[in-house]
Amino acid sequence: MGIDQANLVKAGAQRVLDNKPERLFTVGLRCTIEGFDYSDIECWETAWQTYCREVDAVCARRLLGEVQYFVRVLRKYEPRNYSLFPYGCRRLSHDESQILNFIVCMQKNDAAAADVAVRLVLGNAVQCHPENLRHLLSAGQAVADAFTAHALFFIPLGQDVLDALTGKSNAICPACPSAEMLQFPKLN
Repeated sequence: MGIDQANLVKAGAQRVLDNKPERLFTVGLRCTIEGFDYSDIECWETAWQTYCREVDAVCARRLLGEVQYFVRVLRKYEPRNYSLFPYGCRRLSHDESQILNFIVCMQKNDAAAADVAVRLVLGNAVQCHPENLRHLLSAGQAVADAFTAHALFFIPLGQDVLDALTGKSNAICPACPSAEMLQFPKLN
């Protein structure tokens, strides 16, 4: 079930994760970063199983491979602790929404917005070497291209949506009652 940009704020911005592309990207981002942070293969396995429930294995391999490579590049050029909400949470942290917005800009081929978005993602590393910045832009474009190749299109996120998604906060995820958790379809 999808939702269009015009209704995101009105319906509750956390509903952005009702859209398959946003949900898959966020799960891949969360699980990959947590896998690196905790040196736990279970995080990566959770991502793989989630992708395989949502798309076929060939698509899952391409999408998750690009997301994982993007995370490697991101961590290389901005090695900090990213504020992530737990797997299954319907909300996005500030960091998650900024990273998602960068990928959305790449898919929409909006170079100016992508440049602003990547600098917001990089935060303190704004003065990163131009070659490193190009490498991160390239990795982001590869993620966007993979989603596009599988007809998975992101909804453009305006500033009002980003603000509503995050509450401008990287606070701990509010207690997520089961109704707030993402529900994934069962494997056949």
